[in-house]
Amino acid sequence: MVGKYSRLSLLAAFSIVFILAIAGFASAMNANFTINNPSSFYNFGQNDTFNFSIGAMTENITHVVILFTSTDADPDIFVVDGNGTTASNITFRNASSDAGASTTINLTFENTTAAGIIPNGTTRNFWITVRSRSNSQSAMAFTINTTGITGATNLSVTSSLQFYPAFAFTGYVRNETGCSTCWQNGTNVTIYGITRDPTGGPSTSAALSSTMTNLSGYFRLANVNASPNFQGYQLKTIFYNVSGLATKTGMPLPEFPSFMYYNSRGGGEGGEEMFDMTLNGGTFYLQPGFTINLTATNGTSNVSFGYEVIDNALGFPVESQFQKKTYNEVIVLPANRAYTISFFRMFSFPGSSFGYLMDPTACDMNNLSRRDNMNDSTCPAPPKAYNINKSTAVGGAVIQTNQSLVMRKTTIHGCINVQAGANNSDINITSISIKMLPWTTDTGSFVPPRSGDDGSINLTRDINITYPGCFAYYNFSLLNQTGYMLEFYAGNASLGNASANPAAANNLAAFQNLTTNDNLEVNVTLYKLAGNFYNTNTSGVSVNTSLMKVNIINSTGGLVTTNVNVNLKVRNRAAGIGTVYYIVDSQSISNGTFYVPVLNNSNYAKVMVFSQNGPPRETSMNLSASEINITVRSMGMEKGFRKFQDNGTLDTVNTTSTPIQMRFLQTTPECSIPDAPSSCEITNMSAGNFNPLKALLAGKVNMEIKITSTNVSLIFHDYDMMSAKQPPMESILEENASARTNEAGTSVQETWNFGSFAPADSYTNVTIIIPYSDSSSASTYLNDSAAANLSIPLLYDENSNLLYNSSRGDVPANLTEDFLEYNNSFYRALINSTNGINVSKEDISSVAFMNTSANYLALKVPHFSTIGAVVSGSALATTSSSTTSTSTSSGSGSGSGTTSSYWQNTFAKDDKELSVLASINQLLRIRERVSIKVNSETHHVGVVELSSTSATVNISSIPQQAVLKTGESAKFDLTNDNYYDVLITLNSIVSSYGTKANLTIASIREMKPSANAGTTDSVEDPSEDATNSISQPQGLIVDKKMPTTVWIIVIIIVLVALAVVYYFVWGKDKDIRSRVKIGQHSKDIKVH
Repeated sequence: MVGKYSRLSLLAAFSIVFILAIAGFASAMNANFTINNPSSFYNFGQNDTFNFSIGAMTENITHVVILFTSTDADPDIFVVDGNGTTASNITFRNASSDAGASTTINLTFENTTAAGIIPNGTTRNFWITVRSRSNSQSAMAFTINTTGITGATNLSVTSSLQFYPAFAFTGYVRNETGCSTCWQNGTNVTIYGITRDPTGGPSTSAALSSTMTNLSGYFRLANVNASPNFQGYQLKTIFYNVSGLATKTGMPLPEFPSFMYYNSRGGGEGGEEMFDMTLNGGTFYLQPGFTINLTATNGTSNVSFGYEVIDNALGFPVESQFQKKTYNEVIVLPANRAYTISFFRMFSFPGSSFGYLMDPTACDMNNLSRRDNMNDSTCPAPPKAYNINKSTAVGGAVIQTNQSLVMRKTTIHGCINVQAGANNSDINITSISIKMLPWTTDTGSFVPPRSGDDGSINLTRDINITYPGCFAYYNFSLLNQTGYMLEFYAGNASLGNASANPAAANNLAAFQNLTTNDNLEVNVTLYKLAGNFYNTNTSGVSVNTSLMKVNIINSTGGLVTTNVNVNLKVRNRAAGIGTVYYIVDSQSISNGTFYVPVLNNSNYAKVMVFSQNGPPRETSMNLSASEINITVRSMGMEKGFRKFQDNGTLDTVNTTSTPIQMRFLQTTPECSIPDAPSSCEITNMSAGNFNPLKALLAGKVNMEIKITSTNVSLIFHDYDMMSAKQPPMESILEENASARTNEAGTSVQETWNFGSFAPADSYTNVTIIIPYSDSSSASTYLNDSAAANLSIPLLYDENSNLLYNSSRGDVPANLTEDFLEYNNSFYRALINSTNGINVSKEDISSVAFMNTSANYLALKVPHFSTIGAVVSGSALATTSSSTTSTSTSSGSGSGSGTTSSYWQNTFAKDDKELSVLASINQLLRIRERVSIKVNSETHHVGVVELSSTSATVNISSIPQQAVLKTGESAKFDLTNDNYYDVLITLNSIVSSYGTKANLTIASIREMKPSANAGTTDSVEDPSEDATNSISQPQGLIVDKKMPTTVWIIVIIIVLVALAVVYYFVWGKDKDIRSRVKIGQHSKDIKVH
């Protein structure tokens, strides 16, 4: 039995081994796989060809199946007819299947004959083309199944092959002349990937792809690694001469995410156009460049450092390695600009993995034997500034710097005085704040919110309140060659204590910015603070004193609760601090509200708000108020413009039909004139090709905004597109003059309103183009053979408040801080003369120029919020606007004389019957009217009196009028048939750009009550009565055919671009420490 069972066991074992051997033999069919692509990347949004070599190693292969999976949200799409092979006699089929959220693409190459498609021992190539996804950063994995001939059974061998995300970026480079055909070959174009340390450590950069431009200035950077490891990308363009010296460079660009470097698949749903917000295909403009070689020393040897390079004109860093520990850095920058280089060694915060530790043994500034020992492995260093002016930063220059980072203590001391007239009997110094200035430029000092005190200041010890000849005396130890802002606060409280509300007592403050290398005596003066008292129990308040409360609200009046970044610009000459930029800590902004200390004698204080969901906004603070609201206009990514309707509301304008054109032009002399040739264009506004980001590549541009139906234009010269501090660029243009008057039949006068709220430091000046006609029958006729002049009698602020009015006796000495440039000799006559400036017909560079060939007037202004410009010249009398003689009777006598039109402006709405229009809405000032058509006759509705709550409305065809309060209506019979034809309602009184009545004029057909002739008074038409109680101009008559459509254009597209730039320059979610980098040497100030 044992032998029998043993034989059975051996037989079973042999059977198993035989079966395994067969299985092993059958699976021995094998193939090898090789990727033929030059790299293992796929490029976002492009057609990528994936090429594989497959070799048959054991038998003929009859089937090759290439599979990949695509998500429906961001698909990889097989390109039909994009497949191929070196194999012959094959059949190809696509057997893709949709699994809901994803699709499996199954591509089969086959030949089922014995020969197969890959004979054993040979290799064939197979390729497919895929339109790659737009932004998903996962790998693209391919699976290849091969089937060989093994008798009745075909077995598969599988291999998985992966490609990784990348993008391709193309563009062109022009030389420094900027001409349309001046391409710069041999320019080095390099893109860097930026990796940020998630623990807050220093960012690192790696060169990912580099190339040289060809003779056409073209470059292509392919397979730029788009791994999630890179959070941003920065492009640099530098031209080196034959000696290896950098002589030209492009404008410094901020870091952008990968999607801004390539075009994703175009076309929206239903064929809607995509709004191109990428740099791909853009033209990069070179300008003269120079090199800075940065090093630092401790007095005896070189030491490591971090740095930021600030462009003084822009006011923000263009190169930054603030947490880096470098011994030498070579930087190429645009020439002919002023820079400030801030050297420092970042303080290592508790728990940080970067920065320099404060070692008390090695870095004790109070120990004379060790205070000059700059041990770079342990000692942080405060910011030390190195300034480079324009005259030094010339093209091709190489500037060597060796900044001393030696620290030592200096003594700062002086009197604390009190402004004459301020409370000085019952106040004490209640608090001191010391802040380090990361940099100071030509434009002013930048003050971060963090304390710069090293903890050694003791309020009771360092403030002497009984010092002879002073209200108080201070004595501090501060670091040498370091910028500081000293803030002293005083109030009706005991020394160092001000938590209680001081009621009627004054809250005072003294501010002083300074830098010194030796001991320094500086006296400071306490001035009154604007606002109301708040203590530190209020969220966002860090000091007990009087503060201005600022609320950031949206267009509906609600507080903006999303993250915002805020800067405060203050100029105060009396306090001696000049211009100061305070960076408001985002952590101190609570639900859209923050508090800031501002001296009430400041020349101005402006708040700049950068919101996530709206364009930046700059608003002047009313220091006589205790609380202000700043409205941030929300915006989407839509393309187009907006305009104010007659009722004062904003309406979206269709860019395909609007007569508005916007061009970004080069700044060369031939491109700085009106109607510059198309060869000057960098990009222009149209429904299809507008991309404002590409204008950024030029750095500075001439920005032209034109109403094409009349050629009214604004040209902003040298507009700095890289400035990331733009407020809303709401530009005000009129399609035609808001008022046109003729005098004595020969003299013509037009009033135009223009405006822009772009910051004055972002452009050099503005040219305003005012067209006219040389046809005597035209409503805009001007006799250009006679003399003409231009004047600006009115200046407004950004809130439409009239600041300057020459007719009330204002002179240049009355100009506010924002308009001081108008007192320059080049512009002064515009506002300081009754007749303005005589227009030149020869000198196009003059402040006022007339082109008699192209029929336009060009007026140059330094900047503006809103102005009223007046054109005066000669015109022949026309049928529609002639001076007439009429007979009038008054009392017992009669006589004849020349009368004038009472009305200053007429809005034409009589092209259709009012009954067809149903109703119209119109804003009217005093002595303005609107024409309407009732029963084929033209009538006029005008305003003759206006208050804050009521308006007197006049009908001038059958003279009658009514006094309406807000919300009230009046009915008028215009056809004398006992039926009311018109219902006029006073909706509101608005104050934008002058007080106006918001009227609705509706068509009605209603029988008048039999007992009463109507609800309105019959009066004489003010336009026919020279003795009307409202004073009338003499010798003037309105041209009634003058159209006066006023456009107030909100340039949303540019705001989108600038908001994107701002986002990636500053970062909406970055802490303030990553916006302004300074060395912090201690905790907040201590008061003992």
